[in-house]
Formats: sequence, C-alpha cells, structure tokens
Amino acid sequence: MNITFERYTDNWGAKIALSMSYNMSMLVRDDMNADKKRMFWNGEMGKWTISDNPESVTKLHEVLANHDAGCYGLNIEDCVQLTSARAFYSAPDKLILEWDFQPNWKDINSSMKTAAAGNAKWMDKEKRWMIPIATAMAVANAVRPHFAPLADVIENNEYVKQSHAATLQRVELSSAVDTDIELPMHYQYEMMRDYQKVAPVMYMTGGRKRILIADEMGLGKSLQALGCATIGEHERVLIVCPSIVKHNWANEIEKWLGGNTSSFIINGWEGAIEPARFNIINYDVLGKRLEHLLSIDYDCIIFDEVHRIKDQKTQTTKAALKLAKGKDGIIALSGTPITNRPSEFFTSLNMMLPATFANFFTFAKKYCNAKKNTFGWDYSGASNIEKSRDGVTTPLNHILRDFMLRRSMDDPRIAEEMPDLVETIINLELPPEAIKAYKVEYNSWMEEWVQQQANFGSSDAGFTLNMMTELRHIAGRLKVDAAVKWATTYYEQNEKPLVIFAHHKDVLKQLADRLTSAAMITGDTSSNNRQIIIDGFQTGGYRYLICSTNAMREGINLERANTTLFVEREWVPAWEQQAAARVRRMTQEESTCHKVIMSANDTIDSMFDQVVAEKADLVQRILDGESGKTRDAIGKALLEKLKDGLEVMI
Repeated sequence: MNITFERYTDNWGAKIALSMSYNMSMLVRDDMNADKKRMFWNGEMGKWTISDNPESVTKLHEVLANHDAGCYGLNIEDCVQLTSARAFYSAPDKLILEWDFQPNWKDINSSMKTAAAGNAKWMDKEKRWMIPIATAMAVANAVRPHFAPLADVIENNEYVKQSHAATLQRVELSSAVDTDIELPMHYQYEMMRDYQKVAPVMYMTGGRKRILIADEMGLGKSLQALGCATIGEHERVLIVCPSIVKHNWANEIEKWLGGNTSSFIINGWEGAIEPARFNIINYDVLGKRLEHLLSIDYDCIIFDEVHRIKDQKTQTTKAALKLAKGKDGIIALSGTPITNRPSEFFTSLNMMLPATFANFFTFAKKYCNAKKNTFGWDYSGASNIEKSRDGVTTPLNHILRDFMLRRSMDDPRIAEEMPDLVETIINLELPPEAIKAYKVEYNSWMEEWVQQQANFGSSDAGFTLNMMTELRHIAGRLKVDAAVKWATTYYEQNEKPLVIFAHHKDVLKQLADRLTSAAMITGDTSSNNRQIIIDGFQTGGYRYLICSTNAMREGINLERANTTLFVEREWVPAWEQQAAARVRRMTQEESTCHKVIMSANDTIDSMFDQVVAEKADLVQRILDGESGKTRDAIGKALLEKLKDGLEVMI
C-alpha cells in the first residue's frame, strides 16, 4: 500500500501531511507515538502530519514497512532544513525569541533556560520564548553549540547591544553623587543639587525609564522623581502615595515645576478625576478606583513608599500591578524598600522589571533561602544577597544596581551638604512610686508567662507580644511628666520648635493636653486637617508638634524644627530613622539635627535600647550589601532580656 504525502510550512515549521485510510492512520499513529509524540492532527487539512525532519521521516518508513505499506518519493535528503531565527525587544526588559523547529530542540531549550537563570518563559499563545534582556548574551553563548542562527540574531540585536552598554552605565550611576552628562535646559534642574541630577540621567539611560530611588530619608527623593518625569517628557503622571503626603506632593509640584503645572488630588472611593498632568492618589483607595484609573492614559506612575505594596495578596497590590503594566515610565521611591525580608521586595521588583523577576518561587529559592518544612515553604530568610553561595547565582545587590539609586546621608561625598544628626539617649530615673507601679504590672505578666512555660513547655506568641507591648505602653505613660518638663525647658532655652513622637494615643493626648501651643497628629487625623496642622507648624503657629510615629514617619518635611524627641520607641529601627528624617532635610538651615530618645531605667526601655542598638542593621544591611535579619529577632532578643531580669524585678 502506498501512502501519499504533501509538504508544507506553518508556524511550527516544516511539516508533511499524509493521506491514508482511517484504519491505517490509527495503526501508524499508535506506532509513531509509542515512545514520543511525532504525529499531529491538522483539522484544517483533515490529515495527520509529521515534522519534516530526518528523524520523523526515518521513523515513518519503519512503521509503514511493519504494516506492508510505504510512502514512495518521501526521501530523507529532501527534508526541509529551516534555520531562521528572530529576536524582538519588548519594553522594559524583555527579549522575545522565535525560531524554526529544530530536531535538537530539547538541547536548545535546556541551555537557554539555564543561561536565563530560570527566567526563560514559554508564551504558549504566541509560540515564542521570552527571556530577560539582561541575560541575552549568556543565552546566546549557551545556545550557540546547539543552534548558531539563534545565537547570531540575539548577539546582533541592536537592543541587546545597547542594553549591555546601558547596564554598565546604570551600575556606575547607582551610587554616584554627580554625573558628566548634561541635562536639558530646564529651571528645575538648575535648582537640583549635583547628586540629585543623577536620578534623571540614570532613569533615561538606555531608554528603559525604570528607577528605584532608594536614597536615605531627607535627600530629596520627590524632587528627583519629578526630575525623572520631566526628562521623560511624561504628559500624564499618576502619583501613588500614603494619604498623609498627598498635599505635600501637590506642594512639591508647585514648588519645583511652577504654578502652571497642573495637579489634582484624588479623594475618596468615587468622584470625578480632573484632567491634570499630575494626579495624586493614596494607596488606600487604589483598588476602589482601579477601573476609572485604567481608563485614563497615564504614561508614567510614581510609587512613593513603594514598600507598601509588598503583600501580593492585597487588593491594593493587585491594583498597583495592573496599573503599572505596560506603562512607559515607572518611578519607585523608598528609603527603606526592604523592611524585613527579601521576599517582601519581590512585588516591587516584578512590577518594575517583569522579565528579570518573572517568578516568585525562582526568586525565593535564590534570594530568600527558601526551605520546605512541615507547614509548607518558608520564605522568611535571605541568601545570595551580596555574595553568591554557589558561585553561579548572581547576587541580588548586583542586579539591584542596574536600576536602584542608593546614597546615604553619611556618604562623605555629600555629608558636608547635610546637617549632622546627633543621637542622644536620656536615661530617666523614675520616681519610686512609678517604679513600684511598673514592677506590679511586670510581675503580673511574667508570672503568667512562667505559668504557661510550666504548663505547656512554651508560651503563646500572641501573649508574648501583648506582654511586651503593654510593658512598653506602661513605661510610655510613666515618662509623660519627664517629657513635658524636658520639652518645656528645651523651648525656653532655645526658642525653637520641637517635634515629639510617641506610639500610643493616650500618651500622645497627655502630651498634647499638658504642653502649651501644641498640635497633635495621629492616624485618626484626616488628610486635610493633617496638612493644615503641618502648615501651621511650619509657619510658626505651634511650638510643639506631637505625632504618632506610624502616622508621621514618611514623606513629610518638618525642617522648621531641628530636634525630635522620642517618648516611646518603635519595634523597627527603620521607622525611627524615617521619623527623625522629617527634620533632617536638605532644606534644613541648622548645621546639626538632634534625635533625643527618652528611656526609663529599670523598665523594658533600657532592655529595648540595647536590643535596638544591636539590631539596627535589619534594613540597612540588605540595601547596602549584606544579609538582612527579620524583625522577629528584636522580639526574641527582648524576651531573653526580660527573662534575665525576672529575678531582679521580682
């Protein structure tokens, strides 16, 4: 029996369509696909097909011979050898690859995926591969032994050539404090300091328009972000920020870009969004406003305090990712983008460079020391941050330098432009009756903790946290008298305003009630009232501004004062750094700023001071090149000190 054939080409490469009876086709199909699938049904032609390559043709002749059939005229030497390949750039960091089917496709795919560091992705709908453009040269070298035409089109792609050079430039700029590249004529750039001009240059290098400005607080990130928006010639910009700083952004736009630059603050879950070059919205309403925002043709989004979208499961994070997709420019700001774990940084990375950081699990295995335990996967660790453990994985900080700009206030190259920060701890001797009251509460909590240890072998984590929180709260209330006296004396002696931070509402209220000419801002203060109070303080309307640390630690300029007083400490050192930076700004006229911490002896305060000092590198070390530790370390260390003090207090 003779089987007829027809050669043709489709998106999958060269094919051979076979004409045979139904019964014969079933026999041939089963034998051809016995060890691996070689025959495919083409519905449009109504025929079974095989790939036009020597392997498939040889196998077909063997199968047909077993069934006393043949396909005369189908010769192996006539097999079509398609060798074309194509490479396309897709912003901001993708290289799309496609090539004609090759018999050794497994070797090509395997070498490509390995060279792309696990970030090669098959796009089934388009029938193409996607790789991060940063890995293009490595992929070309890896696939060359298996399919040279593919390696050639990768290496000769103009975007690949430009990308390699641009990456080297951005890495060099990532910690620079000046640049030789001239910015276009614009009065905004004339007002920028040399180190601030680096951001717009880095933003435009290679035309990628992606940057994470991770400078320490007080170095003028908002001005740098506006500089990036200007040089990027973005016509419609959405600024996403904490509610507290919406009005501050509007002020910054007017200050640096002039009164003719339009801005509109979006308030609430509904209502019109007026056309303006800059729309400003807070994270809290992003999800509710998503559909409306998607209908507006924003070409750039600025994410202020971008670490707020660390949780991939929240409505806010999902909305942010949808908004960012496909935008011409993404500008992210945060002085502390990694608050606890590298895993919490993934969302921001994926949003900015979706090909480079395409898969969370791949990222977690490399950089979060991912471990599988009885409860599932644990991603709370850190690995390959500054150095590669296996000699193969590229350290995270090496990748970050391609788009993250990070400078410190203490950098000697710019420190002379910044006011010095002097930190002082005031150790208070509480009155005997106050110490007695504290000991009663302390003993009560510790007795219950000891009882839990005796009964269950451990204590409930929630109970332990509540215990430490309440002991901190008690100490805070006991320090109010001393704080009022210190603040009053400070103003009398210096005639300068003072910013006071505390954690608990009742502590804040007592301070506000007892100090003359004081205003208070907590998390309950509305955005409008908050801005009115801030403006009043900045223009001399109040001597004291009493603030909830969590509500006022980000994005606010309070440079009228040069001293902050912390009546209660925070669990995370970075939060205190952020709060203290409210007065340590580039616009600060004083040569020295002061951070004063009030600590009560013989309370949890003194233990807390020691622990915070020991763990103050929680965030800094990840950003600046060493492995980080989790916030839980503070709680564990503090509990050990409480246990050590058990005998003393009782």
